[in-house]
Order: sequence, then structure tokens, then C-alpha cells
Amino acid sequence: IEASVSEVEKTGWRSSRTVQKHVTVRINIDALNGDIVTVDEFGVSSPYPFLKLLNEDEVRVFKSLKEKSWYSAQSVVGLGFSEGKARKILSGLATAGAVESGRGHRGVTIYRPKVPFPNDPRLLTSISDVLKIQEISKTDAIFVSPKIEAGDIIKRTELYWSAKVKNMSVLYYPYYLCNLVTEDESQRTDMIDGISGRLIEL
Repeated sequence: IEASVSEVEKTGWRSSRTVQKHVTVRINIDALNGDIVTVDEFGVSSPYPFLKLLNEDEVRVFKSLKEKSWYSAQSVVGLGFSEGKARKILSGLATAGAVESGRGHRGVTIYRPKVPFPNDPRLLTSISDVLKIQEISKTDAIFVSPKIEAGDIIKRTELYWSAKVKNMSVLYYPYYLCNLVTEDESQRTDMIDGISGRLIEL
């Protein structure tokens, strides 16, 4: 994607300025459920599973919330919403699991983000950044086809970062599905990450 990000540049010993830069980065989206995916030594993970549940207003508000800071509906009014609309948006964020709620002064409901929004997509580690991508001509593996339409992925990506999707490709990540019979003859199915060897909870 091509996105606009904010960067702080030092202009002197004690001075700095915020500038907008256009950057090109790779990001991964799970084509089965629409989650943003990152990768590390433990395999792939989805740190923002709630994003796909948010509407445009909720995404806009969530992007403005700072880590570890608490917000009331009155705080969100400053973004151009009525207080009633602000309450509805914050409630929607809580329902989706994007924020946690608490009680502030005089019992007012307040909210803070569970994780900060990744305003700079360069902080998301792409699979192709750490793993060698290669084509496989023949394999006994079972390939699971994408369930999310490319157009929906583009729409959500552009909403998250006001970005332009320059190109897309489909990557397949390996998992082993193991059907096991234990000593007491009970059966269970385990899934193992094909790169890290980590057991995945089903």
C-alpha cells in the first residue's frame, strides 16, 4: 500500500516538527476473516481482531485515541460528533473489544484503547519481511481458498490508513492438522504452525 504517515523530525537541539510522508509498505490481511496479520518468531498473529467489526465512524474515533489515556463521550464531541453519537460510537468500540470501560469523575463512563491503532503501517511486520516467499509447483497440501473479496480488503485498508492499494497477491501459510488418538482411545485434533512449530488453539 501507499500511505501517508506522520513523522517527527528534529530541526534543532530542542526543536522539532511533524511532517507528512508518503511511504510504500507491505501488509498482510487474513483472507479468511479480514484480520490484519503480523509475524514474529512465534508465527503469525492478529493483534487487531476487532478492526473488521468497526464502522467508519468507529474507526475514525479509535484512530484518535492515545494509548493508556481515558476518554469520555465529551472528549469525542471535539471530533465533530454530537454527545449522543459519541456515546454510541464508544459503546460500539467497547462491544467490538477495541476499548475497555471504567468509571470517571461523578460516575461518568470513560474508555481507553486496549491496544493503540497502528497509525504507521510500517510498524506491522509483513510475512515477506521475515520469511522467504516461494512458489510451490506440486504439493499434497490442501489449499484453503480466500473467503474475503479483494474489493472488501481494499476498502478496509483504505479506510484504516487513507491509503492506496498498489497491488495484491495471495500467500498461503502452512499449518499441519493432526488427528490424534490418545492412550485411552479418545480422539482430538491439533493444529501446528508449519513455520514455528507452535501448537495453535482451536
